[in-house]
Amino acid sequence: MTSFKEQEPEKVAEFLDILDNLKDLPVLYIDETGIDRYLYRPYAGAPRGEKVYEKISGRRFERTSIVAGQVDGEFIAPMIYKKSMTSDFFVEWFKTELLPALKTPHVIVMGNTSFHPKNILDELCIQDKHFFLPLPPYSPDLNPIEQAWAILKKKVTDLLREVPTIFECLERFFKTR
Repeated sequence: MTSFKEQEPEKVAEFLDILDNLKDLPVLYIDETGIDRYLYRPYAGAPRGEKVYEKISGRRFERTSIVAGQVDGEFIAPMIYKKSMTSDFFVEWFKTELLPALKTPHVIVMGNTSFHPKNILDELCIQDKHFFLPLPPYSPDLNPIEQAWAILKKKVTDLLREVPTIFECLERFFKTR
């Protein structure tokens, strides 16, 4: 089923059973990702025998993060941010951006990250008639948004040839979807 040796097959089976029992509801998967921009020059010139000194060191230059939901391959309530994710920040996004974007009840699936306060999120879901379903531990393979992030990161890498910042790349990516 997965390559994570820490994964507990019983918990995965239970998760899949619950998901199957809720198959009449659309499933929204939530995840966060970050993109680092390393600046480098593949080519540089200097007189033979002299070292090239550059202003771009190759060290991390820019970190941009995204949180979003995804239903049937469609991003829901994507938010681009530069600060660190905290429980308060996540709950605020969940309440003010994600839940209002859902017009019908959904199964809401997300990982067990420390800043996902399960009790609060479950309560918010119940209030809005959604079903909160955390992923089993060590089960990112059960969250399809993980593959979407890989595709997004490739497109951002390509877009960085035309747009100066990751933030602008992400804005362009989400506007064209």
